[in-house]
Amino acid sequence: MSITVQKGESIDAVIRRGLTRLPLKDDFLRQALAKANPKIFPRGQTYPVKPGTVLLLPSLDELRQMITVQYPEMLMLLQKPSAEALPEEAHKGPDKRQWVRFP
Repeated sequence: MSITVQKGESIDAVIRRGLTRLPLKDDFLRQALAKANPKIFPRGQTYPVKPGTVLLLPSLDELRQMITVQYPEMLMLLQKPSAEALPEEAHKGPDKRQWVRFP
C-alpha cells in the first residue's frame, strides 16, 4: 500500500494516517517506513519529505518481522498458537458459574 505526502504534513502525520491503530512507538514506525522506502530514505533518516512524495507503507508482516529481529523475546507472543497446544478449557470460554448475577 502506498500513501502520498500532503503539503505541510509531517512524517509522523503520514504514519498516523497510513498505519492507524497500531500500538507501536513512532520511532519504530519511522524506522519501518525508512526500511520500506530505501530509495527515498537512503540513510534511514525520515526527514525531510517533500509534498507529493509517494511512500510505500510497510505491511503487517514486515512490521512483525522487524519486531522479532529487534526484540527476539516477542517471537512467542506473535506466533499463532496451534489448536493442539491450547488446553481444552480454552475452547469452552470463561467459567460463568462464579460470576456475580444481578437481578
